[in-house]
Amino acid sequence: MSVKQESKITQGTVLIILIGKFKGKRVVFLKKLSSGLLLVTGPYNVNGVPLTRIKRKYVIATQTKVDLENLEIPEEINDKFFSPKKPINNWEKTEEKFFTKKQELKKVGLNETQTKLQNQVDKPINAAIKKIQYLREYLTARFKLQKGQLPHKMKF
Repeated sequence: MSVKQESKITQGTVLIILIGKFKGKRVVFLKKLSSGLLLVTGPYNVNGVPLTRIKRKYVIATQTKVDLENLEIPEEINDKFFSPKKPINNWEKTEEKFFTKKQELKKVGLNETQTKLQNQVDKPINAAIKKIQYLREYLTARFKLQKGQLPHKMKF
């Protein structure tokens, strides 16, 4: 990664995700984590992308920026915040219970603190998005290439 590309990404820069579950979505860059990954958000209520981290090589930086001078990211949001949660094992160890009824693992979803932190971060971002005309629609739209479009010749 060149210095020119690295300096292009600052807090509030709109990025396009190129891989994974949120491929083609436009997100707002928040900060660089200690692991070197980028912390981004949709915001969630705009395009469904929650607080997430992604490698630099899987995004394209655009020229669009959101003014996030007043945004303070809580210290709880770090690499440990994104560590995988283990499913709750509610199987009973007895042989009779094992064969008589099928038991399932309960899925672990977002807890209240994660939801609270998501809302805390998204609130000032949503306010900044409302100030710029058509930015909400821009973030909602997916990035797609049509036949004949060459990404290496595009200006983002």
